[in-house]
Amino acid sequence: MRTWRVSDCLASAALCLVVFCMQAASAGIDSSGGRELVLRYNFEIRNTGASTVTNGQAWVTAPAERSGVQHSGRLDTVPEAAQVSDAEKNTLLHFDDLTLPPYGLIRAQVEAHLFMHDDPAGEEAGDPSRYLAASAGIESGDGRIVAQAALLGVDSPSGTAQKVFEFVRGHIAKEGYVTHRRGAVYALEQASGDCTEYATLAAALLRASCVPARVVGGYVCPGSRVLAPSGYHEWTEFFADGAWRILDADAGVFDDGYERYVTFRVDPMEEDHTMKNYARFRVVGPGLVMKMETP
Repeated sequence: MRTWRVSDCLASAALCLVVFCMQAASAGIDSSGGRELVLRYNFEIRNTGASTVTNGQAWVTAPAERSGVQHSGRLDTVPEAAQVSDAEKNTLLHFDDLTLPPYGLIRAQVEAHLFMHDDPAGEEAGDPSRYLAASAGIESGDGRIVAQAALLGVDSPSGTAQKVFEFVRGHIAKEGYVTHRRGAVYALEQASGDCTEYATLAAALLRASCVPARVVGGYVCPGSRVLAPSGYHEWTEFFADGAWRILDADAGVFDDGYERYVTFRVDPMEEDHTMKNYARFRVVGPGLVMKMETP
């Protein structure tokens, strides 16, 4: 496997930028009527130590392949990265064998082409029943969650989801971004949180009502753009009428916006041994730190 050094990345940066600018201007329609998006995002990987780091590794999430609403096209990276999938079929980009001199810096660049559709019914749903059990931060078996869910459930999954949406949207007071997940019970008890608390509480109430639900992370993109760290967002999806449907109690969006909500990560039901607790990126190596660049 090729070892990438700082000089490799600097030499490739100008070419990558030119290619992106040419292609981002040509967003179009695929043969099935989808709207094309071109998304670009960059990361810095920095060696904070006085010794050379060899065999550094980094993982970055990329737009997921979802058969109904989101089709992945070309995916380009600098340095070159391997594409791997996790248990939820999320796409991860693995930058391997990184070499950084003392206090050195590598810029990792990603350019993703994808096609978005507005009808979720065409997606292969897999096994929705997997998303009925409790999981980290989605404590659907907790007595307080169960009691609240009993007040909201109606005869149909869509009707229950509408009630959950209205309750969570009115219950939680929006606060600023917090780096760690505090979970559904916290959101119910404290009635405050950021988009993650809205998403986990809605998912927990739905699961407690026997409606499959999951937390999804990504970006809301009306068009092609360079992604910013502050744009990362989490929302809920519930399964009803044969499809996974959007419930974003934070933004006030219910069963709508499918062409704009770009999935990067479906929350894992089991422990994620690759990304651990990191939603967007992870770096491994002595003294290595990583951050997403702001455009």
